[in-house]
Amino acid sequence: MLTGPSPRSEKNFAYMASLTKIMGRVMLSLYSPMSKASSKSSSSMTNPAPLEQLDKELTEWLLQLPPHLQFRSVQQEPGTFVCTLHMTFYATLILLHRPYSHQSSHSTHDWSISLSICTSAANNTIEMASNLMTTSDDNREVPRLKRLLHSAVFILFTAGLIHITNCTSMDPVLAASAKLRTVETLRCLSVIEDVWITGKWCGNNIKNLLKSRNIELPCSVEGEGCTTFLYSHRMMQKRSQSN
Repeated sequence: MLTGPSPRSEKNFAYMASLTKIMGRVMLSLYSPMSKASSKSSSSMTNPAPLEQLDKELTEWLLQLPPHLQFRSVQQEPGTFVCTLHMTFYATLILLHRPYSHQSSHSTHDWSISLSICTSAANNTIEMASNLMTTSDDNREVPRLKRLLHSAVFILFTAGLIHITNCTSMDPVLAASAKLRTVETLRCLSVIEDVWITGKWCGNNIKNLLKSRNIELPCSVEGEGCTTFLYSHRMMQKRSQSN
C-alpha cells in the first residue's frame, strides 16, 4: 500500500526549498549577466547591501533549523539528507562571499573576512563529503557519497575553487592545508563520477586550473605520498600555534 510523505519529510523539503531560494537570489544578485554588467561600475562593490542582506537571511535560515536537521560534527554521523542540506548551505555561503574575498581598491568591505568564511565553508564541505565517502549504508556496501543528488558535483567543485585559491596563499600552513583538501576534493569527485559523469568533468577542470597556476599537489589522488606530507603539515601547524 502506497503512503504519502511523512510530515517530517515535507518539512525537510520546505527547508531545502527555502535555502535554494536564497541561493537563487545570490546567483541573481552576483552572477547574472545584469549583475556582471553592473560590476563594471566602481559603485557596485562599495555597496555591501546585497552581501549583508543575503548573509543575514542565511544566518536566520540556519538558526531556524529544527534539532533533527542541525549539524555539529561528522562524528555524529548525520544522515544523508542533513549532509546534503548543509553542503548546500556551505556552497551558498561561498557563492555569496567569493566576489568579496579579494582585495579591491573599489571595495570598503574587509575582504579577509569573506575569504575566511569561504575557507571555513569549503573545509566543512570536504570534511563532510570525505565522511560520506568512507561510510556506507548497513544494507549495502555503497559509499553514501554516491547517494547524493547531482547538485553535489557543483557543491564539491565550488569548494574546490576556494581550495585552489588558498593553495597559493602566502601563509604556508593555509597553503599546505588547501593542497591536502584539493586532493580530497578530487578523490570525492572520482567516487561520485560513477553516478554523475559531470564529476569527472569537474575533476578535470580542477586539474587544469592547478596546472595553469603551476600548483603541484603533495600527493596523488590515490594517496601516494600523503602520509609523509600530512606528518610534516601537522608539525608545521604545531610550530605555527606555538609562535
